[in-house]
Amino acid sequence: MMSLLCVLEVAVVTCFHAIASPNRTFLTGIQPDLLAQVHATASAAPDANSLLSRGSVEPSAGLVTQKLIRMANDANIPTEARERAEIAARTWKDTPGPILIRAALYDFPWEFEPWAVLHPVVIDGGWDLAGIRIREERRDPNGTSTCTIVEEYPVYVRRWAPTTADKEWIAVTIRDRGQRKDFDLWEEYLIDTIDFLIAKYARNRLDVPYRVVEPPTWVSSPDSEVDVFVSVYDRAGHESEYVRLENLRRASAH
Repeated sequence: MMSLLCVLEVAVVTCFHAIASPNRTFLTGIQPDLLAQVHATASAAPDANSLLSRGSVEPSAGLVTQKLIRMANDANIPTEARERAEIAARTWKDTPGPILIRAALYDFPWEFEPWAVLHPVVIDGGWDLAGIRIREERRDPNGTSTCTIVEEYPVYVRRWAPTTADKEWIAVTIRDRGQRKDFDLWEEYLIDTIDFLIAKYARNRLDVPYRVVEPPTWVSSPDSEVDVFVSVYDRAGHESEYVRLENLRRASAH
């Protein structure tokens, strides 16, 4: 049985994309009360384009392919990422789900500890990214995996990003003391997002703010004791392959 948090995530993402693209086909199986809210919000949206934010003009397929080809020929990025970019340049238009090319962890620009920046380079032909999945594998001194963490974070439910090889970066919090995802906070976040969409579009409230800020997305810094992998998933349930997270934080160079 689908958990409440999963149901809310589906409802938010479906609601978001129903307003922005009312002619698309959406997920079914949502609880009746949430589904009714989604339909009410979508049908009352005064202007589908009002959801679009900066960078919302979809680039041509040719430009996306050109960017992938440039990445495939860039000697400054890891070989695995170059190989994925080369394959994606040929296949992305026929791939139903998102394709993750590369994922890197950087220091936060303003040095606010313990924040960092996770930058996924991903192709999303469906314009419907929902979130990221973090998989961490800790090892003992013998190299044997001793602990695995897998957590999903619906970080894209308040963002609109077009098909591109350069998605917006994601603010993450470094997992340094075994912290875990707070399911209650993320549930509140998704409910608040539904309330926002309903208030703004179904009730035509242009001044309504979000009440709940995005909860922490926990990620460990990859090092000799922990491997971190990232995938991205969309609202239709498609998920990319896991990609090893590159640690490009300044501290990792010491």
